[in-house]
Amino acid sequence: MSSNTVSYLYKEQLLNLLETLNSTVAHFIRCIAPNKTRLPGVVDSHLVLHQLRCNGVLEGIRICRQGYPNRMTFDEFIIRYRILATNIDLGYGEIAVKRFCDATNLDSTSIQIGKTKVYCKIGVISDLENRRKKHLSELMCGIQASIRWYLEQQRYEQLLKNRETILIIQNNIRCFTQISTWNWYRLLLIVKELIPLNKDKVRLEELLKINDELTKELNNLHGNYDEVRKLLDKANCKIKNLEDERESHILQNAEIKEELTQHEELMEMMEKRFDEQHAKVMKIHSCLQENEKKIEFIENEKKNLENELCKVRMKNYW
Repeated sequence: MSSNTVSYLYKEQLLNLLETLNSTVAHFIRCIAPNKTRLPGVVDSHLVLHQLRCNGVLEGIRICRQGYPNRMTFDEFIIRYRILATNIDLGYGEIAVKRFCDATNLDSTSIQIGKTKVYCKIGVISDLENRRKKHLSELMCGIQASIRWYLEQQRYEQLLKNRETILIIQNNIRCFTQISTWNWYRLLLIVKELIPLNKDKVRLEELLKINDELTKELNNLHGNYDEVRKLLDKANCKIKNLEDERESHILQNAEIKEELTQHEELMEMMEKRFDEQHAKVMKIHSCLQENEKKIEFIENEKKNLENELCKVRMKNYW
């Protein structure tokens, strides 16, 4: 009876502990003593290994190495390491993972394919990461080499252009030094200085002619300007007269509008009075009709009474 009670209490405590662990975020810290003397910089390897073995760390590592601790979904795995098998079409999902394993020669015992994830033993992911880094470094080296080759080609082409330019300049300088010693070239330089003077004289005569023509045109324009000015003054006078007429018409329109508003107010007042008089007439007319009805009723009553009176007299007479 006591053993059942103790086991029940132990079970209840265990359930409470599990419930507490599930409802919280627990962090377990294992403290490893480096030595028994508590001195800094001294590590007793046998003591450390003994503590790790007693804490179950080494056993956990051994179990972890025998299992498949690393796991990734199919999409994450393919997206991460597709670069190692770019020469084939991997596809999607489980088929893509199998094709990738065949293309990269992965050991079938070190990797397992589940329904949605890939399970890897220790060392597989690190090996794939090393391959990926190596492949990326090779690609980067190839890209850098291509860029350097392109830049060197551009530099070489620019050097060729500069060389051709230098050769042309040197050739021109040699030709100039040879020609400058000729007597005919010296004579050409002397005559060449005189040629611009004749050209300038002819150009000056042409400019004088153009100046005379422009002066005549300017005089004609002055005459036309005076005529246009007179026409403009006349037009301004007409505009001013029209503006005055317009202002007078505006004043007349304002007066007419004012008279019109007064007449409209008078008409409204007369209509209002007419409506009031009409209402009074209608009221009197209705009163007359009522009085006529009363008179007619009274006359009928009178006739009835006279008839009855005649009947009574006749009865009394007989």
